[in-house]
Amino acid sequence: MAKKSQVSLDELIKLSHIQFVKKEQEYNLAQSRAKVFKALGHPSRMLMVTHLASKKASVGELAEVVGSDLSTVSKHLTVLKNVGILTDRKDANRVLYTLICPCILEFIHCIDDVIFQDASKGLSCVLPGAKITGGGPSDKSSVSFVGMRETRHVD
Repeated sequence: MAKKSQVSLDELIKLSHIQFVKKEQEYNLAQSRAKVFKALGHPSRMLMVTHLASKKASVGELAEVVGSDLSTVSKHLTVLKNVGILTDRKDANRVLYTLICPCILEFIHCIDDVIFQDASKGLSCVLPGAKITGGGPSDKSSVSFVGMRETRHVD
């Protein structure tokens, strides 16, 4: 005769608590991820992040990149710094910003792939400045942005 496994009330309470803690941790992680998404959720901040991927830059240099005033750029940099994407350091009489999370570029490239795939399907709400050519049954579609040099071929 097989022995039945009995679980005590204390063990059930412990298991329930572990499940609750795990759910709470998962929720906290989701909240932290959302903060990073929100920080990246402005076109100027995306431009700054991609620019900083290739070199350190000052507020003035980044203001030229995004076409905004120093005060606005400084506020954007604070948002990115507060979520851990950037760091800064004093260099003589200016502050240089550095991308400390280069893997964020992989994420941005993943987003680019989604955009180009959607553009090849004609979803212009995602990519309003896209010019789509080709796309016949045996043809690859080419997707390019108005005013940009990048063109991608999409299967």
